[in-house]
Amino acid sequence: MINKALSLRLDLYFFILFVAIALLMRFTANPAPSIVAFEFAGSLDGVDALFRQWGPEGQALARRSLYLDFLFILAYTVFLALLCFRAYRWSLHRWLPYSLIAAIAALQFVAGLLDVGENLCLLRLLDGSRAEWLAPTARWLASIKFSFVGIGIVAIITGRVAALSSPNGR
Repeated sequence: MINKALSLRLDLYFFILFVAIALLMRFTANPAPSIVAFEFAGSLDGVDALFRQWGPEGQALARRSLYLDFLFILAYTVFLALLCFRAYRWSLHRWLPYSLIAAIAALQFVAGLLDVGENLCLLRLLDGSRAEWLAPTARWLASIKFSFVGIGIVAIITGRVAALSSPNGR
């Protein structure tokens, strides 16, 4: 088990990394419409419509955003997994088995792998591939990824709210 001081440092480190990369992506690589619209385009027609809106400059920003996202994946998966375990220590240990929290934490890493697959599909589309399966695959991977991340966030918020509403208010 990781000692408390090291655990807090890891949480802080990955939180800072998470915020730094998110800000970097937001201010240096954010095409309009957003990259999320690209993730959910779902078809070559949808992708073509986005590419027309973006033009060459927006496509270059999308590519940069996808490459930065590989760093962001590392930051958010580790950060959310650590927070899942912290939520368990805050209060969830009273209601949920450790194995369930470990599974929810593991889902964050699965979400990261899905995100990598999604990014690879989107990069192939940006490279000019006309493979019909790329856009729907990216959409499915993104949908599952966001579901897994959402499960982790719900566990974290539930653990924190329960801890704050407990008599000792940890």
